[in-house]
Amino acid sequence: MKSTQISFSSGEISPEMQGRIDVRQYQFGLATCRNFIVRPQGVLDRRVGLRYAGAAFSDTHTSRLIPFKFSDTEAYAIELSHQRGRIWNNGNLVTYATPKGGSVESADTTADTLTFVERHGLAQDDVIQLIGTEMLGLGKGTNYKVNVVDSRTISLKDASSDAAQALSGTLSGTLRVFLESELPDDYRGGERTLESQTADLSILQVANHYLSVGDAIQFKTSGTLNARGFYIGQDYFVVEVVSSSQFKVSDVRNGEAITAASNMSGEVFYRRYLEGDTVFLDGDAGPTTHGIYRATADVTATTATAVTDGTWELLPEDGTYTFDLPYNATELARLTFTQSNDVLTLAHPDHAPLEIIRYGLAHWATKSVTFEPNLATPTLGTPVVDRGRRFKLSRELTNPLFSQVGGGATNGQVNEYSLGFPTNSGNSQSYVGGADSLAEGDTVFVEFNSTVGTPSVTPFFTSDGNQDGYYILGVVKTVGSIGEAVRLQREDGTWVPGITGSFTSAVNFVDNNLYFASSSASREQKYKVTALDAARNESFPQDTPATASNILEVAGATNTLSWGPVPGAVRYRVYRELDGLFGLIGETETTTFVDDNSAEEDMSLTPPIRDSFLSGTNNHPRAVSHFEQRRVFGGSNNRPRTVLMTRTGTESDMSYSIPVRDTDRISLTLAAREAAVIRHIVPMQDLMLLTQQGEWRLFTINSDAVTPETVAVRQQGEIGANLVQPIMVNNVVAYAAARGGHVRSVMFNQQRQGYLSGDISLRAAHLFDNFELTDASFQQAPYPIMWWVSSSKKLLGCTYIPEEEVMAWHQHDSDGATFESVVVIPEGLQDTTYVVVVRDGVRSIERMVPDIVVDLNDSVFADSAATRDGYSTDFTGGASITFAQVPSYQAGDTVRVTATGKVFSPADLGEFLQVTSGDVQYLMEIVSTVSATEVDVRLLSDLPQSVYSSTVSTWAIATNSVTGLSHLEGKTVQVVADGVYVGTKTVSSGKVDLATPAARTTVGIAYDSDMETLPQAYQVQGFGQGTSKIVRDVWLRLLNTAGLEIGPSSSSLVDVDSMTTNTLQSGEFETSVPSEWTQSGQMFVRQSRPLPATILNICMLTEIGD
Repeated sequence: MKSTQISFSSGEISPEMQGRIDVRQYQFGLATCRNFIVRPQGVLDRRVGLRYAGAAFSDTHTSRLIPFKFSDTEAYAIELSHQRGRIWNNGNLVTYATPKGGSVESADTTADTLTFVERHGLAQDDVIQLIGTEMLGLGKGTNYKVNVVDSRTISLKDASSDAAQALSGTLSGTLRVFLESELPDDYRGGERTLESQTADLSILQVANHYLSVGDAIQFKTSGTLNARGFYIGQDYFVVEVVSSSQFKVSDVRNGEAITAASNMSGEVFYRRYLEGDTVFLDGDAGPTTHGIYRATADVTATTATAVTDGTWELLPEDGTYTFDLPYNATELARLTFTQSNDVLTLAHPDHAPLEIIRYGLAHWATKSVTFEPNLATPTLGTPVVDRGRRFKLSRELTNPLFSQVGGGATNGQVNEYSLGFPTNSGNSQSYVGGADSLAEGDTVFVEFNSTVGTPSVTPFFTSDGNQDGYYILGVVKTVGSIGEAVRLQREDGTWVPGITGSFTSAVNFVDNNLYFASSSASREQKYKVTALDAARNESFPQDTPATASNILEVAGATNTLSWGPVPGAVRYRVYRELDGLFGLIGETETTTFVDDNSAEEDMSLTPPIRDSFLSGTNNHPRAVSHFEQRRVFGGSNNRPRTVLMTRTGTESDMSYSIPVRDTDRISLTLAAREAAVIRHIVPMQDLMLLTQQGEWRLFTINSDAVTPETVAVRQQGEIGANLVQPIMVNNVVAYAAARGGHVRSVMFNQQRQGYLSGDISLRAAHLFDNFELTDASFQQAPYPIMWWVSSSKKLLGCTYIPEEEVMAWHQHDSDGATFESVVVIPEGLQDTTYVVVVRDGVRSIERMVPDIVVDLNDSVFADSAATRDGYSTDFTGGASITFAQVPSYQAGDTVRVTATGKVFSPADLGEFLQVTSGDVQYLMEIVSTVSATEVDVRLLSDLPQSVYSSTVSTWAIATNSVTGLSHLEGKTVQVVADGVYVGTKTVSSGKVDLATPAARTTVGIAYDSDMETLPQAYQVQGFGQGTSKIVRDVWLRLLNTAGLEIGPSSSSLVDVDSMTTNTLQSGEFETSVPSEWTQSGQMFVRQSRPLPATILNICMLTEIGD
């Protein structure tokens, strides 16, 4: 009986499921799917090999990889390790600059030449600088021109005069050469004074500013800066370099240039180095080691020499860019992260949230999140009070006795005062003709000034301490020719006493203001002021309000507020207190505001209130995400069930108002039946909150945008999640269950109008039971695959398209190595999977680069693999070659080869040239290096005229000794040379030797790719169970496959008939397999060679016995 399995779309099926021959997945499942990937179409692809990228940061401490995806063309794998971070891109560590030729191997002070470990790739007259511990008499920070001697050797010239540069001393340490254009700029510190600029006031001018786009500056304090539109303490970023003496700045990166209000001549600025900026320091002053330094904090370069205050960190000489982290290696597993544009936010319950910010390829910074608005709080001064309508108390008059007015002792006197005009001063005798509506019992405010004139008497108000204050008019009467006179009574009902001692008739002139007031109006006003930026984000107000004592109901009464300008502010809001709260009374673009009581407090707009919930020990969130233009935090140690969302459109503003506004921060606590800690926050159509006890849905009551008034939360399940960051697959969240080690999904169900959770790993439970999942990432292209790291040391993959009901698990291992972390980032048109792998205690970064195999030369099917391509410009320099005219071009003949560039060196002696013509390759041994452009070669085969008579552009440096394999030292490896599998070798001294030279090689650790079918079942005799079976023949339909084995078990395999190991083959291949009677009738397929395999289907001819 023939049976055909046309698809493998169900992937590996658990042994517990092998009795469920009734389910659909059984028809398309496998008993084993190891180191094969299931395509969405149901095809099996051998997984590509893991290419060696480099050593991990530490063999002692774990590393964790997380993605940084700015766009499909700009993505990085961030390696987090013990208190340190590094960045990977396209298989390489991000560097501030790449050292040419690796490093200098030797120096000839007689010939004045430098020879490199590798081909240097430098061109004639390239401008370079040198960094190292031994400078050979060369200048630190000095530019030199390159004279290319050969592909590994250079001499140097003075960059200005082209004079030959002599070398001296001995190379006793490391010396590296960098292109000057790749190195950071020199440190530039000290004051720079702006000159008078052009008519364009957006241009700042100073001779030789040495600034580049993106650089930051700050201005020195001056009395004219604010009026010109700039602020003290504000970072300004260069947005345009007009010339070497002119530039433009903005208060935001990549923003619009600021136009000054007037000429900026005379203003002083400093260079600002922000955390993560790199500079070149020559080591002669400041930090004493010559090299590239990174700012570990923001630095204002007020001094010409960099100070040794710990803010500058020397970077490795190999050019690797690193940055500090607050986390120990044991804390990395508890990190969660989210990204918005160029900012990646990390959260951990024992640390303040941390931002990793990218400013450029080799310019990154870290910054702790402070939950404050972007704008500073304005500094508010004491209000200037104008009490409005007033008189002068101009002259002290004859005093009646207390007894006459009911005031007590007979010898006491009560003062009476004439009313003068507001303009009176000194001993002016201009009097008001009437009291102007003042009446007995009115409340007035008296502002003490002075007592003037003669005779010398004790000043009035003495017993009141010369204090300003509120008084009641006791009498308003007409006194002869001087008009109205008044007596003053304190608010407690007692009279203001008169002059002590005997009374004289002399006049005592006074100069005090008497203001209209009220006994019922408010006599005190409290103010707060906030700043607004262009996006209407608001600062916090002052903690202590500014207070004025005034009665604003009086005509002309005002309080004038003033405050310092706030960098980045475009407007300011002024709030006044009413019944204990502050309401808005106005906005202004200036830094002053006059309150004339014309505006009532708008109590629907109150100043922001600081929420300090996320600040301080045990208040740090363990989960972070973004949702509806808010950054979301949750799960602190003190409030593990609380989630907080920033104000709309902000990243860190956790302020709120009374009454609540729609844009305020949101705070919500889960009312869980059991103790629950928010571990993950996942944005979907709603916001999913995953705790260790269950799944919760945060949504809006009315389907509008989430606000403090519309937010609601409801539990959706009771499974819970572990520490692994969940991954999004279209509209599905996949997460690791808190218990049991399985992978679960959460997706919205339209019928239930809620979220349902399912077990994705149920049909492959054997891969998960008794293990823990420790990391995860999702690959979108070329195939949608979830990758999960298991404590079983394996990497588990699941081809997953939920909307098409495609779900296929496959397991991956690598010669007993332990997978520690995984991340997927886009590189080119495909996604690349990076992994941290531990092999024999050595930790490395390796990557799977998806590849559609069309040429064995381009395929990599070995792990920790190193590749060498002698056809690349690294070896050929892009030059062409020609052959000298000789009588014969037969095997054994010696011919001179001339290149169009300096691509040869003495180190090439004993290597080989490989020339490709059509599909044929010709080898020739280099027997003499005549010069950097000429070598003599011995032909190893006859050379056709089509080759020796023409210019050859497709050629390579071939070798029979593959080096650069120190990471594989002592290991048995598989070798593919020029597309041919040549067997296994043992790496010794970092190399392997080949029997035949090759231009393209792949060397790496072997891994087996195994596929085993499920027990056969038929719709007869109880589905074929209980009967013995024997498979006689098998037909495999293959695509672009080389060298495959098949048999009834892993211990009984034969090569697939008609398959070769040196060419790709496609089609149907029949093989007679070893015959064994079994109960299952299963078939086992293995690819153990470093070659591709794609299985489309399998057909078996089976005999069924009793």
